[in-house]
Amino acid sequence: MSEILESKICLQCGEEFFRHCSYPCWRAQKYCSRRCFKIGIRIDIDENEVVYLYIREQMSTTKIANIMVVSPMTIHRILKRQGIERRKCWEYPITAKTRRKISQANKGRILSKETKEKIRLRALGRVFSLEHKESLSTAHIGNDGYWTGKHRNPETKEKIRRAISGENHPHWRGGISNNKYSIKFNKEIKELIRKRDNYTCQLCGVSECECLNKLPIHHIDYNKQNCLPSNLLSLCGSCNSKVNWQRKKWTKYFRNRNLLQPPLVLGKIKNDSPV
Repeated sequence: MSEILESKICLQCGEEFFRHCSYPCWRAQKYCSRRCFKIGIRIDIDENEVVYLYIREQMSTTKIANIMVVSPMTIHRILKRQGIERRKCWEYPITAKTRRKISQANKGRILSKETKEKIRLRALGRVFSLEHKESLSTAHIGNDGYWTGKHRNPETKEKIRRAISGENHPHWRGGISNNKYSIKFNKEIKELIRKRDNYTCQLCGVSECECLNKLPIHHIDYNKQNCLPSNLLSLCGSCNSKVNWQRKKWTKYFRNRNLLQPPLVLGKIKNDSPV
């Protein structure tokens, strides 16, 4: 059986060369010899472009090799000649395609208690640098939230409502939010407390004029029936919402603060007598 030979023109020397059609990599071969290949490869590839794609565009050596129609080893040699250290596999940016693969691989995965505890301990005391915080902020600009455009079905909403309503809610206090204020807690006592406090928030110091609304009156012990002047003080709307959390802390804070103040005298209301 006669051998079937094919011919090509060498891109470096211009001479015609022949190879058997079954010769490995015949379709991709462009040079007649290794000598022409070493000379031609340096002419064909712009090393500055390789460096630009690797450093600026953050491309992998395999992707650059596919663009340049060479082997990845050739790109490795160019980077070595240029004095550029190759990136580790974990230093490459994660593409959207890779993220989808990771998401699919982790779908339905259940972490053990030991693994969760290890993750918690590893993240304990972790502090992000200002640069990292800025990069996170910039990355989320213009991105919609997870629930944007999404809606829960009525059954799910009802389950969530039942799970966090009444005694199941972490801030449940026995239904005291339904208790009504004392009839003594009227406009007159509120105005007297504001006047006593010089129409200023007793926590942040903002004035009533700056709030553009009348200052709310806060019960220090959170008892709506206790309308003693020493149990009332003026707060702005923001601070009034703020002190609804960590109630024991704020009760202690305001009581200690009142001990340092002189006895209260509010027009008709004297010596802390009930209103």
